[in-house]
Amino acid sequence: TPHRNLAGQVEVELKKYLNDKTNWRAMLTDKREGEPDLIPSKQGAVAKLPQELAQYVTQ
Repeated sequence: TPHRNLAGQVEVELKKYLNDKTNWRAMLTDKREGEPDLIPSKQGAVAKLPQELAQYVTQ
C-alpha cells in the first residue's frame, strides 16, 4: 500500500475473516491439523475485501 493507514484498513478488513490466534500449546507439542492450502485461502480473503483495498493485493 502507498501508506500505513491503508495497510491498517486492509488488516482490519481481513481480521473479520481470518483467525489470527495461534494455538501455542499445539505448537509446543508439534500437533498439526495438516498443511493448509494457502492459495485458496488468500483468494477467498481477497474476494471479501472492498475493491478499493483489494487493488493493493499482489499475486
